[in-house]
Amino acid sequence: MLQPKLKSKVRCTDLDIGEVSKVVLDPLSHEISHIVVSMNGNGERQVAMGQVQAITEDLVQLGTPSRDIWRCLRLSEKTTSQRTK
Repeated sequence: MLQPKLKSKVRCTDLDIGEVSKVVLDPLSHEISHIVVSMNGNGERQVAMGQVQAITEDLVQLGTPSRDIWRCLRLSEKTTSQRTK
């Protein structure tokens, strides 16, 4: 499977929801564990790679409807800045 690229569109089973803004690496395996999706101006959501169905050059296809992504961890600026320290 290809790795998700920054700025790739993210599509759920029912509609496009945004684009990849960050990737999260597992510190032990050094594999991508999550992607962070910028939700078209409605914040960011952290999505587990287990929800990714397919990846192409410019698209990440999720195997779940958009309502499930809205339930994922919402990242605030405070949360994001704490992770980068």
